Amino acid sequence: MASVLPSAVARAVATIREHPAVENLSLSTGNETTAVVASFRVSMASRWLAEGHSPSGVRPVEPVTLRFPANYPLCAPSLELRNDFNRSHPHINPGPEDDPPVPCVVEGSLTELLHASGLESVLNQISAWLDNAANGTLIDPNQGWE
Repeated sequence: MASVLPSAVARAVATIREHPAVENLSLSTGNETTAVVASFRVSMASRWLAEGHSPSGVRPVEPVTLRFPANYPLCAPSLELRNDFNRSHPHINPGPEDDPPVPCVVEGSLTELLHASGLESVLNQISAWLDNAANGTLIDPNQGWE
């Protein structure tokens, strides 16, 4: 029997599906979370597209898992990259090697960004983070952060 998505998560899935950088998505539901795997198109040099990855290992299409908690939208979804994503990039939170890498896509709280600017802003930050990771520009030496 298929689970019924909470209405807030169903709206979030529709928003993700319509984001210009998202190529496709899949979802699964569990007891406490709904996991949405969104495949983001990454902007990178055409020669890297031909090679299938940037020099830092970012692929032209990157899956990002957004795990929506039961209390969404009170709390933002957590983010996970693919298990073999290069962990040497700046702004990846430390964690066990057997857990998926977790990107830090915003300075501060992802929940605060969600509440202040909506899910579209969270998706924009994910897309920009992936573009910057591909292009080796996650750190601006003049600013010190993205």
